Amino acid sequence: MLMHPSGSSWFRGALLMLVVISIAGGQGGCLPSLFFPDPDQDRDGFEEGEDCNDFNDAIHPGAEEVPYNGLDDDCMDGDLIDVDRDGVASFMAAGQDCDDLDPLVYPGASEICDGKPNRCDGFVDDQDRDGQPSTDCQGSDCNDTDATIQFGALEIPYDGIDQDCDGGDLKDVDGDGHIAVEAGGTDCNDRLSDLENSAEIFIPAGRFVMGTSSSDPYSDESPQHEVYLSGYCIDSHEVTTREYRSCANLESDEGGCPPPDAIFVPENYYASADYDLYPMVNVTWDMAVAFCRSVGKTLPTEAQWEKAARGGLCLDGDAGCAEPNLTPTRTYPWGEDEPTCGLANFGAPCVEETPQSRPVADYVAGRSPSGILNMAGNVSEWVNDYYSDTYYENVDEYMDPAGPSSGDMKGFRGGAYSSSSASVRSAKRNSGYETTFGASLGFRCARSLSLSAEVP
Repeated sequence: MLMHPSGSSWFRGALLMLVVISIAGGQGGCLPSLFFPDPDQDRDGFEEGEDCNDFNDAIHPGAEEVPYNGLDDDCMDGDLIDVDRDGVASFMAAGQDCDDLDPLVYPGASEICDGKPNRCDGFVDDQDRDGQPSTDCQGSDCNDTDATIQFGALEIPYDGIDQDCDGGDLKDVDGDGHIAVEAGGTDCNDRLSDLENSAEIFIPAGRFVMGTSSSDPYSDESPQHEVYLSGYCIDSHEVTTREYRSCANLESDEGGCPPPDAIFVPENYYASADYDLYPMVNVTWDMAVAFCRSVGKTLPTEAQWEKAARGGLCLDGDAGCAEPNLTPTRTYPWGEDEPTCGLANFGAPCVEETPQSRPVADYVAGRSPSGILNMAGNVSEWVNDYYSDTYYENVDEYMDPAGPSSGDMKGFRGGAYSSSSASVRSAKRNSGYETTFGASLGFRCARSLSLSAEVP
């Protein structure tokens, strides 16, 4: 076989080159990367596939991230813009996190008691953003879930919510020291604290004994029977001349009450301020009704009037009674003792040379078990019911009785400044035509809390 000299030389050269490359590769040289790439180009210990940048040995998983340098130093998908790892980029990286060193502070976080505005809204420890940290956070906000409930807020009476964080719903609007009926107390009028138009007394629901067991001459008061009344309010005093004048409004034609036509004794009784706190008299039944209606009330029923004078079987009502009425059939508002000049304004031996009424707040010693004044003597008082002398014999309603459904006359109660001791008894019944009036006949008002206030 013929061999070409130059071919033999080329073959030998090529073989030598392969041997050199093989030896060089075995010794760790660089040339093999031209054919087999190095898996860790930047020699940072992380091979391609886990190293996000194989051209910079400072960038690799676990490296120290340099915030906001534009490089993903630790291979965590970008430059570090959320240092505290709370999921919200910091303001320094054009984000919204106001504190990128605390993972509990970022927009939308839950506000907690840590002295920081966790939600980046400027409200520290203030969950409802009303400017008052909750009491749990040593603040003054008693409810940190409602921005309308905070120290100094406007209290809404009787809604069951303590808006102003003073310890409870507003129960005493007029500041007279008595909790309103609407808030579970006994103050019937929590809008005014003075005597005028506001001095009502709450009579709790419950039973009482009505009438007397006597035979003639008190036949219209028997038989004695037990009655149940719903809770109601009744004026603590007789309506005064000043109160009535404010209703009559004599200076205009818009008065709600007709002025009296009668001449008073003394003559200036109705017009003079000297008699402002004396009971209004010389009023017909219709005039009394008109006044009570003008203040949102009615005349009391006979049953309401008598219970207010005698007290119920339990002074605080049947349920949860704190102190029982030991004399539920008492003859007089103060008990069984005969009337004296210090207990009531009535006839002999207390009658003056010219008998007349006294101020409605007099005779405190003779008040009823419920604290109501002048239910014996001073002036007689219209009641709402029609009158029948046989009503007690035929009554078939023992729950909130309203009297006969019709009749010729209306009832009045309580006796007057010229009455005998027998006529100022709590059970004593009197009657007159609706057009009747006199210098010793006045009235007080009542307000039912659960019944219709319609006048029969």
